[in-house]
Amino acid sequence: MTASILDFLDKKIPSKKVSIKENTVVCRLGDHCDNLVVLTKGEVKVMRIADDGRHITLYSIHAGESCVLTTSCLFNEKAFPAIAITQADSEGYVISQTQLKLWLTTEPLWQSFIFKMLTERMGDLILKVDQLAFDSLETRLIHWLSAQPSALFKNHPSTNCARTCLIERSHQPPA
Repeated sequence: MTASILDFLDKKIPSKKVSIKENTVVCRLGDHCDNLVVLTKGEVKVMRIADDGRHITLYSIHAGESCVLTTSCLFNEKAFPAIAITQADSEGYVISQTQLKLWLTTEPLWQSFIFKMLTERMGDLILKVDQLAFDSLETRLIHWLSAQPSALFKNHPSTNCARTCLIERSHQPPA
């Protein structure tokens, strides 16, 4: 669907694009949303940040995707409930609130894109809540370490042994 939604947008609004540099805050907690952006390039991380600086990544947006929280804000005219920061130079198509709502009633491909995005992100968030609520810290850490590039474990004989590395690293004196 990624290619087809980008082709659709290129035909419908070829000149309505935006470019954003890496490490740019594109939405802050409490911001009013006017437009939806469908990325064609780059990555945006959406997260919540506590007053003490702790944060949780809710999800990341890549080419061919958009922000489900922005979509929700546009549908419900509510303030943005998180913070969104580009992780790389990013580009995308800009869709106004009016266009977003109109296409939902007139364009089956757009309707499918929006509902698929909402369904996938809801599933991702439920999985994240389950992991936080039901998995031990050790289990979550092992999953995180397993997802890291092998360069993180370059000094270990087996790059697929996150648990061993975790135990070895956790029993080293602080640097």
